[in-house]
Amino acid sequence: MIKLLKDERQRKGIRQATLAKQMKKQQNWISRLEKGDRRVDVCQFLQLADLIGFDPVEALRTIDAAKNNKRNRR
Repeated sequence: MIKLLKDERQRKGIRQATLAKQMKKQQNWISRLEKGDRRVDVCQFLQLADLIGFDPVEALRTIDAAKNNKRNRR
């Protein structure tokens, strides 16, 4: 999920500092999130999806499909 958030942010050309300001957070909050040093709750995920501009439900479907594909290859 974190990779998806980071990839979508970068694909849209949104800087960490810009996203952090929109979320009323410090830039290092986004940095720590993208490094995997902090978790994101459901409300934050939905807010990030809205600010970055992607469909959170479709993103979760993509994550679930990737997880299932990985499990089936074992």
